[in-house]
Amino acid sequence: MRKLIYLLVAQLVTFSLSAQEDKTAPDTIVFAFASRSSQGIDDANMIPGDSIKFHRAEGIYNKLVAARGDSRYPVPDFVMTRDQRKVAWMDYNALEVGIEEKAYDVCMKFGADADAALAMLIGHELSHYYEKHAWRRNFAKQYSDMAVGQLLGMMTHADSVLNETQADYIGGFLAYSAGYPVFKRGAALTDSLYSAYGLPDTLRMYPVLSDRQKLNERSAEVLERLVNVYETANMLVLIGQYQDAVYYYQYVLHDYQSPEILNNAGVMSVLAGLDICPDTIDYALPLQLDFSSIGQRGTTDFEKKVKLLHEAIRYFDAATTMNPDYAPAYLNKACALAALHDLPRATYYASIEAPAAAMRDTQYAKAAVDAQVVLAILDIIRGDSLNADAALQKLSLKSKSNVAAENLRLLRKLPVPAFTSPTPNAAFMPETIDDIDLFLEKDDLQFDNDRISIGGGLTFFQNNAVGPNSKLLTSQKKQDRGRAKKTLFLIANENNKGETANGIKIQQSNMDDVTKEYGPPKRSVQTTNGEILLYDSTIFFIGPKPDFKVQKWALYVLPD
Repeated sequence: MRKLIYLLVAQLVTFSLSAQEDKTAPDTIVFAFASRSSQGIDDANMIPGDSIKFHRAEGIYNKLVAARGDSRYPVPDFVMTRDQRKVAWMDYNALEVGIEEKAYDVCMKFGADADAALAMLIGHELSHYYEKHAWRRNFAKQYSDMAVGQLLGMMTHADSVLNETQADYIGGFLAYSAGYPVFKRGAALTDSLYSAYGLPDTLRMYPVLSDRQKLNERSAEVLERLVNVYETANMLVLIGQYQDAVYYYQYVLHDYQSPEILNNAGVMSVLAGLDICPDTIDYALPLQLDFSSIGQRGTTDFEKKVKLLHEAIRYFDAATTMNPDYAPAYLNKACALAALHDLPRATYYASIEAPAAAMRDTQYAKAAVDAQVVLAILDIIRGDSLNADAALQKLSLKSKSNVAAENLRLLRKLPVPAFTSPTPNAAFMPETIDDIDLFLEKDDLQFDNDRISIGGGLTFFQNNAVGPNSKLLTSQKKQDRGRAKKTLFLIANENNKGETANGIKIQQSNMDDVTKEYGPPKRSVQTTNGEILLYDSTIFFIGPKPDFKVQKWALYVLPD
C-alpha cells in the first residue's frame, strides 16, 4: 500500500475501481463509480428485498460487514436499483451502500469469479465508509466561510486519489477476509462496466479509462502481496514461529483492522510468551495450538513473557472495542490472564464475559464451551483437581471438546496415545509442486525484487510465479553476526491440477481424504476461509463447511 501511494503521487495516476465523490450535488457526500446525475434514487426503481438478485447481493454485503466486524459505527443500509446513474456508491447522507442492477448483471458475466467481482465492487464502496473518506469534504463544507475550509475544499480532489486507492485495496482485502478469492480482473470489470453503460473513455471529473484500468492492475498486485503476508503469518503459526507471526499480523494491522486479526495477533503474543517461559501453567489453554513444556529459562525470559501477555491483552481489548460481541477475544483474554495467574480476572472473563458474548452472537458458541475449560484449569491452579477432573470429563464426553480431553489426559498423567501413519510408505515419496522439490531446490529459487521489511529483523520475499500454478513465500530473519535464516513456503494455487504424493487434489479431495492419507495433523488453525492442517513437510488449506474441500496445499522448509 505504501509503495503504491508513492507511485500514484509520482505519476499523477488518479482513482481506482470506484471514483471520487459526486461534486455535482454540493449538499450530498457520495462516492460513486461513475456519476451521471446528482438526482437521488427514484423510489419507483428500487428492487425489492425478496428478489433473487437483491438477495444474492445483500448476502455478499452482509458477509463483508460481518468480516469487517466493526460495530463502533451503524451499518449502512444496502439498496439495489434499476437506475443507471452511479453503478455503485456510498452515500454518507442517506447512510447507504448501493449497486445498480446493470452493474450486478455485469458482475454475473464473470462466471466463477462473479461473486468475487461483486464482493470487490461492494467492498470498495463499504470501505469508503469504514475508512471515513468523507471527513475532509464534510469539514470543508462546515467551515466554507473560513480560509482553512476553502483550502481543504481545494484539496478534496487530490485527496480522492488516496481515498480511492485505499478503498480499492482495503475493499479487496475485506472481500478476501469474507471468504472470496482475490479478484484479479479489476481492469476487465471496469472495461465491461464502461461498455455496458455506454460510458465514454473520458468522463468529467474522472480519470480516463486506461488510467483506471492501470490502477486496477496495480491495486491487485499490492493486494495480493498483503494477502501473501497474511497467509505467511498463518503458516508461521502452524510451524510454531509465534513471535515472528506477531510481527506479520502487526504488518497487516497497519493497513487493515478487524476483530479477527487483532485477536490473532493477541493469540500469537500469548503463545510466544508461553513458548519462551511456559513453566507457570502446565495445561493446554483453549487458544493453544500445540503445548510443549521447555522449562524455565531465567528471569529475563519471564519478564519477556509477562510483557507479551500484557501486549496480547491489549489486542484482545482492541478487538472487543471494535466488536463487543466478539466472544473469542474475551475467551483469549481469560487465557492470557490465567497464564499470568491473575485468577480473579481470568475467572470473570471465563465465567461472565465470554459466555455472555457467545450467547449474543451464536456463531461463537464454541467460546462458551472453551471458557468452561479455562475455568477447569483455574480450579487446577487453585488445587481443586477433583472438581476440574469432573468438569473436563463432562466437557470431553458431552461437548466433544478435544482440548478438554487433552487437559484431562494431562491432569490424570496419562501417556500420549501412540500414532501409526496409515500410509507408512508416504515418507519415501517426495512431495513436489509444479515439479519443484522445495527441499532440494531451496537455495536456487528466485524471488521478486520487491521485498518487505516486516519488523523484528524479519524480511518478506515472494515470487507469485515460481511455477506455472504456484507461488513462493519466504520469511527471512536476521541472526547474530549478520547471518540470516529463511523459512520457505511453496504453495500450489487454486488452479493447480496436480496432486500430492498421496493423490490429494485441489477441489476434488476434502479434509477426510487428507486425514485418511496423512493421518491426524500435527497442528491445525482456524482461518477466515476455513482451516489449515500441518504435516511434516506439507500444509493443506481446507475450505469452509459443508464440503471442507482442499483449496490448495503447500510445502515448507524450516531454517537449517
